[in-house]
Amino acid sequence: MTRQTVVAPRSEASLRQFIFNVGSNLALIALNMGVALWFTPYLIGVLGVAVYGVATLATSVATYMAIIDSALNKALGRYLTIEIRQERFEAANRTFNTALGLSLAISAALLPIIGLVSFLAPGCSTPRWARSRPPSGSSRRRC
Repeated sequence: MTRQTVVAPRSEASLRQFIFNVGSNLALIALNMGVALWFTPYLIGVLGVAVYGVATLATSVATYMAIIDSALNKALGRYLTIEIRQERFEAANRTFNTALGLSLAISAALLPIIGLVSFLAPGCSTPRWARSRPPSGSSRRRC
């Protein structure tokens, strides 16, 4: 016995909605690009090149961590749902505890790195315009 898939024809309203959604997504991309091109020189002027670079690096690292977190959560949700649906509660408990342990291990590994970077670069956390001028001949490190 074969199964036949019935595909409903698209109505004109759904086609209009699709075109509107694609157009609004393209407009959002263009707006984000415009703001980035306008705002980046301003931030470099206010913060300085070094602090802007550190801020961009921190944002990139946070984005990568968010991707890893999202992948872990999606995988966890999938396997937990399957195991709970099959009423394998001990396996679900083990899956959850493994994911929790992995998250805690990643956090514990990142905390010393973040602390070390924060300790070694104290001048990078304050914008240039908010810093007091060091006395001449001072050996205060600049970022």
